[in-house]
Amino acid sequence: MNEEIQLILNAILKIKEDVSLDLDVPIFSFEGLPGAGKSTQIIEVVNSLSESNRWNAYYVDLPSSSSIGLMLRSLYMNKDGWTEVCNKYPWLNVLFISIDLILNIQKAKENNADFIIMSRGIISTYYYNLTNFLNYYNNEDMAWSKLNELMTIFPIPKSIFIIDVPPEVAYQRVVKRARGELRPMDHIENMRLDKVMLNTIIERLSLSSIVHVIDGDDEKHIVTKRLISLISGIMYND
Repeated sequence: MNEEIQLILNAILKIKEDVSLDLDVPIFSFEGLPGAGKSTQIIEVVNSLSESNRWNAYYVDLPSSSSIGLMLRSLYMNKDGWTEVCNKYPWLNVLFISIDLILNIQKAKENNADFIIMSRGIISTYYYNLTNFLNYYNNEDMAWSKLNELMTIFPIPKSIFIIDVPPEVAYQRVVKRARGELRPMDHIENMRLDKVMLNTIIERLSLSSIVHVIDGDDEKHIVTKRLISLISGIMYND
């Protein structure tokens, strides 16, 4: 990691430390394959909790509509250009996406949120950035070490919900809803590889204690009920 990026990282860590008392909103992140039902379940859970007036949930989907999030969205539109930048400077995307989340946590506090529900989180951030680090350092242990160092600025969720479905089921759902050409990640061969990678990241980061695997192949209302029960139990026990 070059000196310039190290200075930026140190500055962000200092900011995070200074506002740490304001970043104490529990985060529940939803992870899973494309087509697993993450977005569907987030909508169902947030609506149900809002209707019951039990808790005020704040939804985050990175990149968000914050200033940093809008900048990232613009950069992502130039896929080839941004890929070239990330190949040269793999730490930039991690820095920006982490700042985006920190800004959203502060926004959630301003909105008196009891907790944050986010689509994709720490696992997805590792997944989407690991390849850039592997290509840059050309050494798996070094790549993981440098990415781990950088991810210290990424707020850790209270719990991670894996909406688990077989790749074959996820693929059928993606094909059914597709309105154009499938993305590379939507092809079943890549889904099978991604499921293995997801488990590898969980194991490598020792996240199993906060991970809850939910059978996403069950009926929608049953999945929603399980998620609400888990979130309610965690919030009541806090």
